Amino acid sequence: MSRILVVEDDVDVREMLCAELREPDSESRVRHAGVDAASCLREARACLEAQDYTVILLDLRLPDGDGVELLAELNLSKGAAAEVIVLTANATIATAVAALKQGACDFLEKPCRLEQLRSSLARAQEAYRLKRENQSLRGLLSESRDFVGPQNAGYLAGLDRIAANELPVLVTGPTGAGTEVVARQLHHRYTQASDRDVGPFLVVDCAALSSSLIESELFGYERGAFTGATHAKSGLVEMASRGTLFLDEIGELDLSLQAKLLRLLESREFRRVGGREMLRCDARIVAATHRDLAAEVESGGFREDLFYRLKVLTIEVPSLAARPEEIEPLATIFLRRAAGDRLSLTAEAIDAFKSYAWPGNIRELRNVIERAAVLSEGPEVGVEDLPAEIGPSTDIGLGATRGTGMGEIGTTLADLERQHILAVLEACGGNKTKTAATLGISASTLYEKLKRY
Repeated sequence: MSRILVVEDDVDVREMLCAELREPDSESRVRHAGVDAASCLREARACLEAQDYTVILLDLRLPDGDGVELLAELNLSKGAAAEVIVLTANATIATAVAALKQGACDFLEKPCRLEQLRSSLARAQEAYRLKRENQSLRGLLSESRDFVGPQNAGYLAGLDRIAANELPVLVTGPTGAGTEVVARQLHHRYTQASDRDVGPFLVVDCAALSSSLIESELFGYERGAFTGATHAKSGLVEMASRGTLFLDEIGELDLSLQAKLLRLLESREFRRVGGREMLRCDARIVAATHRDLAAEVESGGFREDLFYRLKVLTIEVPSLAARPEEIEPLATIFLRRAAGDRLSLTAEAIDAFKSYAWPGNIRELRNVIERAAVLSEGPEVGVEDLPAEIGPSTDIGLGATRGTGMGEIGTTLADLERQHILAVLEACGGNKTKTAATLGISASTLYEKLKRY
């Protein structure tokens, strides 16, 4: 959803533009949360102080100044994200060049066709989305990139060597261990080392989409390719041009899509769904999985040729329990995100964290910290604020001992499984979907076990 500001001094043109933009358009990808109007620079500045906008339609000749002045202010304003389309009746090469130099994304001459305007708006909205996504990813990387993966010189040097080229990469590791953050880290290091403009980091969750949806998300589609395809749409392979396409949980792809992915990796070419033209892939492919793909190949669930094409470069992310030196800094980061400077961790809480097995890995640690930040009443998070299986007593009816995740001698296997499922469910805040993902089982299996226990 986008919000648009129309800056136009001609009242008839201004009202016509606002009316057209407020009218729903079934053929357009652009959807507007609201359309505001300003007749001069003063009114435009007031609107910009009160509201964030996705796109600004800007006339250049205004009663109180030149629209290029506003463009310059937006360009200099820290964090300004709105895309600007200049729309003027006094178009010259000089004014167009000046506007584009100041950051305008398009320059249209009045009168322009409505289809031309809507097409320009669609491009501006997509540029805005990608810009915000990149800002978000840079923020995530700046906080977390120093605490993912074993912090030794060999590991970090290996990351730098892998990031310096564009071969496919396979990242393996248990659910919640940080495979996606490692992929983002690779993209970030490549961005730093590259001498060219690097595109975005885009994610495809292979486990969350059906095979038909994944294909259209990956490769895009042409208008009329299927019912509801009222316009052509670029896929993530195109949108990730010069950047990184991250295929999360690639082990969930069905065999037909595995064949198309193999063709993409081998030839670097693809077609949109319903299209005939061969398009070029200029994105780096990074895939991740918690599955043992070698075993999947043996059982026929994963293509052998794709497996060997992906594992040219492999990064194995160990479980959090195998990286105890990272528990305290990660916990500190998550607590700062959840509570700012309001809370800190006691030494006893940190010791409890280091003694716990963390079956849900980093994801479970984050959930535990967020829970503790809500429940803690003092300036510190202590063991009394932690879930029972991590704190000083894990007595949930099974006589379990502190931090080991193991019951007393004589406890049945079913009791241990019940204890562990309940512990992870609590750590995930009662969210059954997250609990199933953390445990590495399907949601239906989790529901069956909860019903049984």
